[in-house]
Amino acid sequence: SSLPSDITALMEEQVMDLYSKYVAYLEFINLQLWCAEVDRAEADKNLSFIKSQKRLALKKSGTSVSMIDAEIDVDPDYKAKLDALQELSNYRGLIHIISERLSKDISLINREITRRVNINKATGRSSWLTP
Repeated sequence: SSLPSDITALMEEQVMDLYSKYVAYLEFINLQLWCAEVDRAEADKNLSFIKSQKRLALKKSGTSVSMIDAEIDVDPDYKAKLDALQELSNYRGLIHIISERLSKDISLINREITRRVNINKATGRSSWLTP
């Protein structure tokens, strides 16, 4: 979801509710980011392993050194692992973008909270953040 166009128009309770929801969502997204990074690292490891396996098999079969990389590039197993790595890299990138956006939104909400606290201090009102 996106922030309201003018968070200064929200009631104090709404601002605090928005803040807590965004922080909780960021925690969830950061967990997804960690999972995506683990999955991508595993896919990268699988890709390296299958490439090494194919390289050894091609050397043993007498394939010329100049043709080994080309043979690996067109191998269906290698191609599948490469595609999987690319998909996971794209997903990780998307989750990273969402995480960055949420962090910026939280900063904006936090600035609004700070602004209101400062106004309350300046006008001598008791802080709305304390009971």
